[in-house]
Amino acid sequence: MNFSEEASYVKSLYGKADGAPTVPEVPWTLAFTYDETPFLKISCSYCHQSQETISDDPAVGAFRHCNMVEEPPKELIEKLVKYQIKRGVRRAPSIFQRITGQTPSLNAF
Repeated sequence: MNFSEEASYVKSLYGKADGAPTVPEVPWTLAFTYDETPFLKISCSYCHQSQETISDDPAVGAFRHCNMVEEPPKELIEKLVKYQIKRGVRRAPSIFQRITGQTPSLNAF
């Protein structure tokens, strides 16, 4: 590898001329399995990492890639929980959970 190829490779790693790293766009999607179980899916086209999660906890569902951590959007987590309750994967919240804002646990299969 000559100097110009090495310089372009290093520039592609670090991004712009001012040294700011390039941040790849990684969209979160709400997907369903064949039996219609909902889950969140994310994949990075830059480092080829992918992840699927059924958790409603942003810390558990955090996606680590390209030396970054991406948490799922709150709106998408709310949709996930709603679809999990609708499909019977998660219990409906009790009155106490509605008042305190807790999320019901997943059903044991």
